[in-house]
Amino acid sequence: MFATLVFGGEEVERCLRFGQLPASMQVVEALLFYSALGATLAMTGIIWMVQMVHYPQFLVIDPACWQAAHARHCRMMGFLVGPLMLAELIMAHALLLWPYPTPAAREGLLVALGLTYLCWGWTIWRALPLHRSLEQAKNAAFIEKLVRENWLRTAAWTAKSAVLLYLVLR
Repeated sequence: MFATLVFGGEEVERCLRFGQLPASMQVVEALLFYSALGATLAMTGIIWMVQMVHYPQFLVIDPACWQAAHARHCRMMGFLVGPLMLAELIMAHALLLWPYPTPAAREGLLVALGLTYLCWGWTIWRALPLHRSLEQAKNAAFIEKLVRENWLRTAAWTAKSAVLLYLVLR
């Protein structure tokens, strides 16, 4: 078992047999879980800001300034969300390797992982190609499509936040 390999010892074996986590593992588990929750809440806030402010604001940028404005947006968003998305992905997998006291917690984490995959997939296969289409020139139809299609990522990150908050509050 992963926890026994990482932490070893008889205390871990005894606690796991009775469905409990030893204190040393509880601290690590809490840090991992709350770090994952923090990254997800940060991404949820960012995606709502992008959905409600940034993408609609693309429509009013002067076409003469478009390339520089769009390039800066992509560069700064990548710098901001890249590490958060990577942290989310790593922590979502790490949490599933952890021994959990209830099947409901594991199911909640599986749902959160699925939503993480949805966010990554939609970003890679839909949002990034639309941004690449907008690199050379402003195109209102592409911007409107970006706004419309980004609702899926907004909903997915919001749902993931709700699932993780539910796991904390239950």
